Amino acid sequence: MDNRNFIPRARIEKIHLVNFKGVSNGVVEFNCLKNPKEKDIQSDILGIYGQNGSGKTTLLEALHLAKLLMMGRKVPIDKFSGLITQGAESARMEIVFQFMNPDETLFKVEYGFSLAIKDVPVESTDVTGPYPSLSSAALVGAGAAALVALSIVGSPAVAASTMVGGIGAAGMKQAANKTSKYKTVKKLTVYDEVISLSGYFNSIEYRLAPIFDARSKETPFVPKAKHAEFFPKKTNSAIKDLERFKQRASISSKSFVFSDDVIQLINEQFAQGGETPLGALIWQLRIQATNSIRILDSIILGASRDQIVPIYTAHRGVGIKLSDSTAFVDEDGVETLRAGIKGLNIILDQLIPGLSLEAVEQIDVDVADSSMKQMSPGKKIVVYSVRGDSRIPLAQESTGILHLISSLGLISYAFANPCVTVAIDEIDAGVYEYLLGELLLIFEEYGRGQLLFTCHNLRPMEVLDRKFMCFTTTNPDNRYIKLKSIRKEKNLREAYLKEIINCGQDEELYLSAKHGKIAAALQKAGEILA
Repeated sequence: MDNRNFIPRARIEKIHLVNFKGVSNGVVEFNCLKNPKEKDIQSDILGIYGQNGSGKTTLLEALHLAKLLMMGRKVPIDKFSGLITQGAESARMEIVFQFMNPDETLFKVEYGFSLAIKDVPVESTDVTGPYPSLSSAALVGAGAAALVALSIVGSPAVAASTMVGGIGAAGMKQAANKTSKYKTVKKLTVYDEVISLSGYFNSIEYRLAPIFDARSKETPFVPKAKHAEFFPKKTNSAIKDLERFKQRASISSKSFVFSDDVIQLINEQFAQGGETPLGALIWQLRIQATNSIRILDSIILGASRDQIVPIYTAHRGVGIKLSDSTAFVDEDGVETLRAGIKGLNIILDQLIPGLSLEAVEQIDVDVADSSMKQMSPGKKIVVYSVRGDSRIPLAQESTGILHLISSLGLISYAFANPCVTVAIDEIDAGVYEYLLGELLLIFEEYGRGQLLFTCHNLRPMEVLDRKFMCFTTTNPDNRYIKLKSIRKEKNLREAYLKEIINCGQDEELYLSAKHGKIAAALQKAGEILA
């Protein structure tokens, strides 16, 4: 039996951060931890509140990092090096996934990794002949169609989870013409990866213990007893391959366990008739990260030189540039836009009557577009906002409308799919607070997926169950808490504001200055700026 064909229902249960920005230590637990049997029929929401700079966005950025690693993607140092707490040698993250089998038994998978900036020796190669040709990449395994590349925020053209590429024969032939040198460069290094398993998996009950621990220096991973379970065919040969793969991952800012190399080795085991349920579990986790975790944060919205409005479907996302309301897309991208806009228009018609979106292919291509089109072949699509007979480029809409459009597709995706986790930073940005409350209340009552959001508007506290609320503290060593000793009948918004003043929790919720000092500071700053 090919275990890759079985995808159990999954959700994030817990996230633990150490030395991520201002979070020296912080643990966030989702509600599915408390009510696991409800996860397939009820939504799971977590709203995070707290003062500016207290770790709300950091949590989403850390989740974004984990998603990239589990997809086998390179972690760019320019976007993620700032996640490590200043002065700390490294950061560590552990994320726990809760899976439900068809018989409603549960198993849990914990993925932990460390992150550091290290000086890494890399090969600097002088090539006397033409550049080596690259072989065409091959998609391997079931579900590959669901892993097509995201064409947003400058992402690589291909991000398939089972994508395997290599140097072609022509490139190998030219190896003799190379003069190799080594230089030291700073790299964002991922190391000490551990995957642990507990619960009922593959009809076997596991006690919580590592099944793939890459912290060993003597072997690619321990326990050694699991080597044959992961790689039953040609085990010794596979372990030797893993030694090379581990070294390669350490200098490429990628995960070792979720790398293309390891996924390819797992697929080869299946092709050779090897039964490897644990290998299939790694494969499933990568599928989960690629397909079912979607994030809208500062890295997505601000990572490219040109800000974007992302429009998503289940398998892909397309970013609309705010400079000119356009996107260059291939045929799949055109279909993504059509499906995404069709879905968005259904929701927009209910939330903002009279507003809809329209995508139009632009035929004329100027000089700048021509150079861009060479890098991203395809069609140039312009997206418009339509109200009655009036049509304007999407970029000319208000900030609130743009943010709502970016969020609605993701919210809808999680609303209808119990295995989907969507994380949205500042979900209230520019959104009318009554509308925000209604959206979240409807998600709580009728939604099926998992929604993580940060927010400053307190309206959601008045409509959502308090079990869905988490709060940041002023203590970096205990950054996230749930409020205690709040009566059920009490308005959570009012209770939160009183707790800020009265400091009745185990941790302080807000570091405030006195009114007089704020007034004096405003006066002094105004005089300097005058």
